[in-house]
Amino acid sequence: MKTIAIVAEKGGAAKTTTALAISAALHDDGKRVLVVDLDRQRNSTMILADNKTIGQYQNITDALQGKGRSKPLAPCQNGFILPSTAFLSESSIKGLSDIKTILHAYSGDFDYCVIDCPPSLGALTIAALTAADFAIIPVKADLFGYAAVTETVKTIKAVQGKANKGLRLLGVLPCMVNTRTRVGADFVAALEELTKAYRCRLYPPIRQSAAIPEAQAMRAGNIFKYAPRAGATQDYRGFFEILKGDIE
Repeated sequence: MKTIAIVAEKGGAAKTTTALAISAALHDDGKRVLVVDLDRQRNSTMILADNKTIGQYQNITDALQGKGRSKPLAPCQNGFILPSTAFLSESSIKGLSDIKTILHAYSGDFDYCVIDCPPSLGALTIAALTAADFAIIPVKADLFGYAAVTETVKTIKAVQGKANKGLRLLGVLPCMVNTRTRVGADFVAALEELTKAYRCRLYPPIRQSAAIPEAQAMRAGNIFKYAPRAGATQDYRGFFEILKGDIE
């Protein structure tokens, strides 16, 4: 099982949107997919899972506490999900290898695992990076998003240096970008210079699109089925075609 961590130092970077798009595209491609929601806001869980029955299944908080191992994984729109709970916190992690140990138990059942990390660079995110094969940094097209990329890369490199030498930073994904404006174009150009310095990809930008929040409001976890003609959907499709070559 190959594990992809979607990491961002701050909220509002389209981290969950990107995790949903990748898991949906992998699932549509015939892959066996596990989504792990490590964000206590539970956005991936609320969109993908049946919240009326979710309590019957294993969740990440219980798994970290060694409870509920007899419970099955929850089926979801994009495969299966290890859902988050409101009780998840940084203190849930006892050691950096906790997530890696949990995922190892499922490694024979899935082709890919997509981790929706919390909007911070704390213990949960570091544990996710310790367990991951690949990391992708989505970034919102503004000054604060640009600054967050640098901090996120520092954390990834720290994990590469100590806990997970096999971790690969695949690249940065600009999200909610209007490239027709000077600000949007300048933002992408600045990221291009930054990613050259970090020796990782700058993936093609994802446009702003009303289809994304609309799909999430409708709890549609697969944007490719919900709004196949939307600009952002087409951008995510192009991104995935590049990503496939990076993770195969």
